[in-house]
Amino acid sequence: MLNTKKKINRNEENALAAYLKEINSIPLLSPEDELKYAELAQNGDKHAKLIIEAMAYQIGKHIGAAAAILKGKVNGIIITGGIAHSEMIVNYIKEMVDFIAPIAIYPGEDEMGALMQNALRALQNPEVCKEYK
Repeated sequence: MLNTKKKINRNEENALAAYLKEINSIPLLSPEDELKYAELAQNGDKHAKLIIEAMAYQIGKHIGAAAAILKGKVNGIIITGGIAHSEMIVNYIKEMVDFIAPIAIYPGEDEMGALMQNALRALQNPEVCKEYK
């Protein structure tokens, strides 16, 4: 369960929204390629492993940057989308960022926009947040 008690101010909220909009436009790999390279890497392909490590590094770097924008007020990190289906990718990311906040994994596809919109809505109006146990 992610802690929702840490509050951020309007400036932090605006900075985070701008950052999320910016990084959302940077393509990494398609969901199909993510899974393909992860499978190749697990089967010993060194080039594929390098690609997966580089992608996980970029994701970890963006998570760290977002945590810095929030001045460490991070309630949780959610790994979602196609990469959440790959244990290898998730483990690389966890190694880099699990010290920042608890990590939740929600495999799926193409929900980044909805996730961003709902996170911003929760930040703007914390009263609408519900806690599920």
